[in-house]
Formats: sequence, C-alpha cells, structure tokens
Amino acid sequence: MNWIEQEQLFAVTANTTDQTKERVNHRWSGIRLYVQVTAVSGTGGLRCLLQGKIPGFSPATYFNLNEDPPLLTATGIWCFDWYPGALSGRTSANIVQSCSIKVPYVFQILWQNTDATAYDYKTWIDYLI
Repeated sequence: MNWIEQEQLFAVTANTTDQTKERVNHRWSGIRLYVQVTAVSGTGGLRCLLQGKIPGFSPATYFNLNEDPPLLTATGIWCFDWYPGALSGRTSANIVQSCSIKVPYVFQILWQNTDATAYDYKTWIDYLI
C-alpha cells in the first residue's frame, strides 16, 4: 500500500446525515479515511459508510460497500481502512474498521447521525495505490 494523495473532505457541526460529493476514482485501489471528532453531545453515535454508485441509474443509486462499522461515540481521531489486502476485521485503539475491498470508480462517504444530536467532526482521506 502506497499513499499518493490526501484531501480534506469537510468539517461540520451536524445533527443529521451528511455525505461527501461524489468522488471519481482515477487510479486508486483503496482509501484510508480519517475523522476527528471534537464534540459529542449524544449517546447514539456516528456511523460511516463507503458507498459505490450504480452507473446509469437516475436518480443516483448507491450501495454500501462496508458492513456497519462500530459507532463513534467519543472524541478522538479515528481511521477506516478500505483497500485490497486490508486485514478485514482488524481494529485497534484508533482503527474503527478495516475491510479488504476495492474502491469503485464513483463513490461517496456517508455519515449517519444515529440520534439527531450535534457532533463536531472533520474528515480527510488518503488515496492509496
């Protein structure tokens, strides 16, 4: 796994579901997604889903590529590893989810707030080859 590019996706204070704009995968096999949660006001948590887009459907149709990860319920910096060869099921102090999957050509990141209370967080992504 080699890192080739990094980009900040967004920083929000949110009590709803948020998603990134569609990303086009030009040459990457996978991604490492980071989130820094700086304020938590509820007990439900944040859920992060990697979604692929089904081409040619109108309206846009997405499907989940990862299983439901553990909910983020505390402040800190957390990591999601989604790339071929990632050790599926591996978790550690800061790795929330690790899945051996190839990122599709068009994808988005969906953040679901499970209890409608406010969370402050920002995300950034490493594109991996």
